[in-house]
Amino acid sequence: MVHALSLAVPLAPVLVTWAGIGAAIAGALAVRRATRRFDAVARFLEMRIAATSSQARREQDATRRERKLAADLARKTEELEARLRERALLFEVLRESASSHDLDSVLRALVDRLGPALRFREVAVLIQQGERLAIRAAWGFTDPSTVLGRTIRVGEGLSGEAAAKGESVVVPDVAAAPEYLAFWGEVPRTGSFMSVPIQVKGAMIGVLALTRPPTDPLTEEETRYVEALADQVALAIHNAQLFEELEARSTHDALTGIANRRLFEERLAKALADSRRFGHAVSLLAIDVDHFKKLNDRCGHPAGDAVLVEVARVLARGVREVDTVARVGGEEFLVVLAGADEHEAAKVGDKLRAAVAAIELPGTKDQPLGRLSISVGVAKAREGETAEALVARADSALYDAKRKGRNRVSTWPPPSA
Repeated sequence: MVHALSLAVPLAPVLVTWAGIGAAIAGALAVRRATRRFDAVARFLEMRIAATSSQARREQDATRRERKLAADLARKTEELEARLRERALLFEVLRESASSHDLDSVLRALVDRLGPALRFREVAVLIQQGERLAIRAAWGFTDPSTVLGRTIRVGEGLSGEAAAKGESVVVPDVAAAPEYLAFWGEVPRTGSFMSVPIQVKGAMIGVLALTRPPTDPLTEEETRYVEALADQVALAIHNAQLFEELEARSTHDALTGIANRRLFEERLAKALADSRRFGHAVSLLAIDVDHFKKLNDRCGHPAGDAVLVEVARVLARGVREVDTVARVGGEEFLVVLAGADEHEAAKVGDKLRAAVAAIELPGTKDQPLGRLSISVGVAKAREGETAEALVARADSALYDAKRKGRNRVSTWPPPSA
């Protein structure tokens, strides 16, 4: 019995120990299960975070792509609009060349459209006249009249160089180009400059000169476009020049280059209409080269033609730009003097007679008077008088001058009549 009790007493701590172990194991298992659940939650959260981050990155990438596409679209739209503006400008140039046959009108329309459309500071069109280039149209200048009509030699300056070489001249910074003429100092010596030859079938007809401010320099693409535009400009100018030439042939004498009868009649009709409207005088000179047939028969038609050409030149040089000198027959000329009464007209006639007498050409010294001479008839338009009646009175005055010995000036009716 004693032994039994002695054996039973140590079993209690053992049982307690095993119970503790079991509890520890159970706790450990519980912790492990909790850890697994936590790990599972952590992995789930990591996956969610990763998924969210991935979605955010995809959204950011999409946003960046959208922004890039929007920027690309805006750039392409701007380029397309620029091309459309360029095509519209080409169309305007072509339309202008088709709708107008006046060269100056075509050139003015060209510079007025080209300057604003392509952001140029100044634009000028120079037309070739022999060995010189003359500015016929200008835009953007403070006072275009300061450059219009001025000329340079072919080969002079950058525009002259473009004409001489038949190639475009582009200067990014004119401040570094001593050969830049700056339109005789009428524009700043800053910015970029381009001079493009205007050619038709290889023949030089002019130059297109363009400037840009320093803040907006010419680009390579723009220079190519202007060169393409110059081809259309060339056609427009060429067509206007052809029409101008045909018009000149129909209104000017082929031999002497002065007005013919058709243009004389138009100018006289206008002068008479202005006289009735504004009340100023109009006079007419009828002029005939004395003994011209004798010179022609003696020296031949070439000599006679040379005399007519020189007489026409002297007559045209001896009157104002507002007056009209016309050849209306073989050796017959008529001169319309706007704003001149018979006394003033007679003075002009005598001045012209003296200028013709100074002409020295082969055969002139063998004329009956020992020199070339003209007879001049003067008539002042009367109130309500027709052009035909005025011409008839000037002719009567001319015949009177011839009856009195030629080389003189007569009025009709005579002062005493």
